[in-house]
Amino acid sequence: MMEFLVAELGQWMRTHYILASLVIFLLLLLESLLLIGWFIPAVLLLIMAGGLIAVEALQPLPVLIAALSGAFIGASMNYWFGRHYRDRISSLWPFSRRPDLISRGRLFFRRYGSRSLFLARFTKPLRPLMPAVAGMVRMPPRRFYFANMLSIGVWAPGYLLLGFTAVSSVSLLPEPLQGPVVWLGLMLVMLAAAWNWRRRRLAANL
Repeated sequence: MMEFLVAELGQWMRTHYILASLVIFLLLLLESLLLIGWFIPAVLLLIMAGGLIAVEALQPLPVLIAALSGAFIGASMNYWFGRHYRDRISSLWPFSRRPDLISRGRLFFRRYGSRSLFLARFTKPLRPLMPAVAGMVRMPPRRFYFANMLSIGVWAPGYLLLGFTAVSSVSLLPEPLQGPVVWLGLMLVMLAAAWNWRRRRLAANL
């Protein structure tokens, strides 16, 4: 029964790959937004999408375009949000309860400059925050867009490739082991997603 459902899901994705790519675009856009982004596990989403590309359930080019554009647009929205509202952001939750988050973000930006956007792209708590901080400190738009494109251009393809490689390597195993390894991988992904969600809930209640 489960194998039938998986096969049907794979077939649906092959047929509706544009819709599936649109979902990836929307989730990565939301993940890049301030406040909302902390609750969406983008890295797990990219790794799973890479695995689906490996089994030909998704097509690589639409997924890559969706991932790059969603993350880029979301981070750009954060930048202009920070540039427009500046210090008023401190009055928003959770910054009203944790004003140190903004001050740490400013300190991180002063220390690393444009590189802070690249470093933050690979650090979940900083990823949605630093584009807004860049706007708050009036980082020139050209510098921001260049750093933003560079960081996303490494981040999104890197995790897609990780998922692709992990699933592709399963085919090198003896056939009796392939099924259990795939299910173990899915269980680990679901556990990681649940842990990530729980950690965000705990952080929100601090």
